[in-house]
Amino acid sequence: MKQLRARFLDAQVSAVPPATLNAAAHMLFELDRVDRVIDVGLGYLAEALQVGRIDISFGQPQDQELIAHGQVCRGGEWPSLVGTRLPNRHEVFQRVWRRANPVAFDDVADNESLGSLKAAFLSTGARAMLAQSLRGPDGVYAIVCADDMEAGRVWSTGDRATLGRFVHTFLGPILALSRELAAPRSGDKPSAAELDAIRLAAQGRSYKAIAGELGKSVRTVEFQLRSARRKTGAANQAELVRRCQPWL
Repeated sequence: MKQLRARFLDAQVSAVPPATLNAAAHMLFELDRVDRVIDVGLGYLAEALQVGRIDISFGQPQDQELIAHGQVCRGGEWPSLVGTRLPNRHEVFQRVWRRANPVAFDDVADNESLGSLKAAFLSTGARAMLAQSLRGPDGVYAIVCADDMEAGRVWSTGDRATLGRFVHTFLGPILALSRELAAPRSGDKPSAAELDAIRLAAQGRSYKAIAGELGKSVRTVEFQLRSARRKTGAANQAELVRRCQPWL
């Protein structure tokens, strides 16, 4: 922990505001709890950017889907995105994966670059969005998206700098460390039955198809995959498949 404090706190004392440093210190304090690191990091960004909602989705650029894992809201009750499946191959998400800096989507209602996703974003209450990929030692692994719920928001240079700096310097690397600590140990190996379901999921099979192949109910398959995610600390099915590759 001493080395982490030196890297993330001591080295940044004169470079960032005290509130930013406090958020980083809090994330380090909660390092062994991935969801708490997420809550603290997103909570800081929601206040710093003055947005109604900010969420995080785990995955990689080549995945078919992203699944929203967590969110923080401020100043009201906004629709929850947690568990929402997002079409990761859409150009909107691929643009975020490709760029090192935040990608801004001003005025969602009139933003033609959103294409077929515009209506979906509007239905969640988002009127302007600012998205950034998170990077760890093994490359990009998540996307954070800040949603302003009021029409007319234009993301300033300062907004982009705030999101980019915090994600690059603190949230991306600290959350990657937290997820590494939560990586499966030998005792967290899924059961043989769970691995059977994971093998089929790795082939892109639906829950219904997996259930038919294994002679089980869809509910049983859902339970087995959920149990395996809990054991391995995987945030979504794509990550579950990757973490279980040594056992498949």
